[in-house]
This record gives sequence, structure tokens and C-alpha cells, in this order.
Amino acid sequence: MIDTHCHLDDARFAEDIEAAVARYEAAGVTRAIAMGYDMASSFRVQALSERFSSVWYAAGIHPDSCE
Repeated sequence: MIDTHCHLDDARFAEDIEAAVARYEAAGVTRAIAMGYDMASSFRVQALSERFSSVWYAAGIHPDSCE
């Protein structure tokens, strides 16, 4: 199973990202696509994808973040 839209860079996961990844893997999720919504979050989810093999990322800019 693939989670096609998640925000693993959310501050709620900062303290225990390893545990969060372990929980979704234990639940049968084989991949999670972490979404970037601005430049900073796009770089954060890219870093998560480099750290965890089950995390893929999508860089993006949410319309609310456009100037």
C-alpha cells in the first residue's frame, strides 16, 4: 500500500520521525509520498526521502505560497 499524500515534515513528527515511519511500515504501508508545499518544505521532504527508503517526495508550491 502507498500513502500518496502525507506531511512527514510536520512539526508533530519532529521528535519521533523514526517511530512514525516504523508505525506506517508495520501497518503495511510500503511507500509514503511526502508533499512539499513551499520551498522550505520541499527541501525538508527531499531530505526525509534521502534518510528513509520508504519515503518518496513531491516538491511543490501551494497557491497560497505564491507571491
